[in-house]
Amino acid sequence: TFKISYVIDNSLEFNKFIDKLDTLKTKMENELVEEKNELIEKKNKIEESKIIFSESEYNQQIEDYNILANSFKEKFGEFNNHINMNIDKNKEIVINEIIEITKILSRNKNFDIILNEDQYFLASDDVDISKQIIEILNKKKLDLVVIELP
Repeated sequence: TFKISYVIDNSLEFNKFIDKLDTLKTKMENELVEEKNELIEKKNKIEESKIIFSESEYNQQIEDYNILANSFKEKFGEFNNHINMNIDKNKEIVINEIIEITKILSRNKNFDIILNEDQYFLASDDVDISKQIIEILNKKKLDLVVIELP
């Protein structure tokens, strides 16, 4: 048996990827916070200017604001989707490598079947190969990349 989440959490390459992704995430979050603050400021100016504008001018200002707010919501959704896509894509690479490692270990140790933590009821630590998988996985250079938004 092996604990796939434990193996992934202890993968040096995956942790390096997560660090790079966190850097990108922080940069993107800062840009979004700046845009959000601009929206708040614009909304406040519209509210403060309500008595100055005619009704049609006020409605146009609200309409313009709503367009910007919807655009912001779309960017925020794209941001979340982009982060999740990065994680999923790179996790898949790690899992595929783990599968290859388990195939090799199963041949070397004459195991007929290897289960992950979700697929067994009781297992001895003696048959847990998680640490062996991590050891082999951490010796490999995986092509994990952070894909930035265009």
